[in-house]
Amino acid sequence: MTEYVTEDKPVVNTLLKAFRLEEPVTITSLNDFKKTLKKYTANLIAKLNEANPAHVAVLKTKLPKYAKQWAENFDKIRVYVTEGDGFETEGTLIILTQDVPFGEEKPNDKCKITVLVDSLIKEKL
Repeated sequence: MTEYVTEDKPVVNTLLKAFRLEEPVTITSLNDFKKTLKKYTANLIAKLNEANPAHVAVLKTKLPKYAKQWAENFDKIRVYVTEGDGFETEGTLIILTQDVPFGEEKPNDKCKITVLVDSLIKEKL
């Protein structure tokens, strides 16, 4: 008699793995998220005031809509940061949403990653 052993392997989002994104340890609640998003936004606006002042108005107009949506659906999003920023959360916040509940992912499930373009650094190659 042959025994077959099946092994449940967690599905790993290839984008998260490829870009070495990690969940910040400092965001464990909605209140933590709001504080971190507020700090992140203030830092981003300060940088934009120097680099691209015209974009500050755009950010201030559009971001509240997204922030409200993320806060209202906090249990349906995951927040990520770049590798090594999990404690300080001083860099870019990356918001992941997906069609299925977290923990129930299967290969080829769709997800969406949101990154504010103004927080990215452009490199010339």
